[in-house]
Amino acid sequence: LSLQPPAGTTILRFNQTEAKLRLDMERENLNTTRQAMYELLLNPYLIQINEPNITTLPYRPHRGTIRIEVSYQLHPDLLEELTDILPFQQVDTRDDNYSYLTFQADYSDIPFQLQRDIQLGHYRTIPVVELTDEQGRIIHTFIDGQYLDLREINQHDGLSLLDHFKPLLIMTSSRSDIQLYIKQAPYVGVYELELPVSILESLAEVRVRFYPILDLYERY
Repeated sequence: LSLQPPAGTTILRFNQTEAKLRLDMERENLNTTRQAMYELLLNPYLIQINEPNITTLPYRPHRGTIRIEVSYQLHPDLLEELTDILPFQQVDTRDDNYSYLTFQADYSDIPFQLQRDIQLGHYRTIPVVELTDEQGRIIHTFIDGQYLDLREINQHDGLSLLDHFKPLLIMTSSRSDIQLYIKQAPYVGVYELELPVSILESLAEVRVRFYPILDLYERY
């Protein structure tokens, strides 16, 4: 079967039409928007690790406790950068004490795939706190996130699962809009652990990082 059209056939090439150019542009804009949103929301927090408190147990001097406080706060320029990517508009709240600011964008301006990404939680990140020794070996890990699928995490003695962290940025989507809830006040997470004094003496670093939920399940 010949791939060439017979003589006398009138031809319109799709790559020369406005419709095809518009389709290509929409797909390019979608990919750019999704990537920009992902990179921005991958780590929206400023993190401050306070000096840990280590004490030995009065009646068990060979054991002690370590207490670490970590302060999480949204980057001050996050809102401005988000509104540069998507047309969020502020929605006035009637309660001056309301801890969240609400933003919404018209659904017609939001690519469907981006809406699905939000619904599936692809932009949700979870804080992980690791204690390491001088060789960089992980002594203990705290995963602090609500609504985790525990079946996806390999639980062991060196891992503590907490559900204390309250996200300061939440994105939701529906058929009509996408809403962004932002809490500007910082959140302080407290992480405590009892260990042998010999292990406490070997600790070298506290590491804090946010992981996208799917990456978290793959890593742990």
